[in-house]
Amino acid sequence: MQNQDSYSKDESEAYIHDVGYADRERLEILTELYDPASRDFITSQLPDNARSVLEIGCGHGQMAFWFADQVRSRSGAVVAIDESQAQIDVCLQRRDERGIDNIRFIRHDMTSTLDIGEAFDVVYCRFVLAHITNWTTFFENVLSLCKDNGSIVIEEPTTRRFSIPHHPSVPRSVELLERLGERINVKFNCAEPLWTYVQNMDVAIEAAQFTQPALRTPRQKSLIWRSFVQIRDRLREFGLATSPEIEALYRDLRNVAEDDGYLLEGVRILHLHLRKRPPVRN
Repeated sequence: MQNQDSYSKDESEAYIHDVGYADRERLEILTELYDPASRDFITSQLPDNARSVLEIGCGHGQMAFWFADQVRSRSGAVVAIDESQAQIDVCLQRRDERGIDNIRFIRHDMTSTLDIGEAFDVVYCRFVLAHITNWTTFFENVLSLCKDNGSIVIEEPTTRRFSIPHHPSVPRSVELLERLGERINVKFNCAEPLWTYVQNMDVAIEAAQFTQPALRTPRQKSLIWRSFVQIRDRLREFGLATSPEIEALYRDLRNVAEDDGYLLEGVRILHLHLRKRPPVRN
């Protein structure tokens, strides 16, 4: 069994964003935009007697802390994992500041086996598969950590995005993101392959739903340029765009964010609730 400071491997090269406090602002905006739909979907789906939750890819812990609050009245507990020690350090500080005693954080990469000594009523992940190359091993580990008849909740994005009025730099930035994903073998636009994949898993699909926020304020729209700025060096590294084009796109995205005349489409999210089937007994 691993403790909350456990180490598994170096940071994944498939994860393209900053980690730790360097990415605080972008993750806070993501939380404001996407947590309400996640919480609504989870609340509508999960049984009232669920007591143990495993979150995979917890980031700065926003959903993990929410889960801890939901199961507290049932004497429940949460285990949250992330492969980045910088993310775990943020979570540990926030947990201690808030005095939360029913949550544990572990550093681990879910494409390697995790022996935690228990199975969970709920296994949850959001915006994780878009950064993982080996889905087969990931889902084998997920199923092994979920109780029979337990719930697996997965929320992953599509990357289609437009603006009103149309601005060509918005879809161009998404095109470059998807081309970068192809080069590093990850599926940033992963809702369609995810839906295909779960058809062949030993699970029952209990619910599927799409949600999508609108990005209206400068802060909300800044999510676009904050995400783009973190992939600029990778775009140059792989020769996917020239430095002048990259800098022009960055300026355009900042200008769009500050212009009250633009409304942006946030990424559309596929929410899935899967039920792990118990083994067939002869």
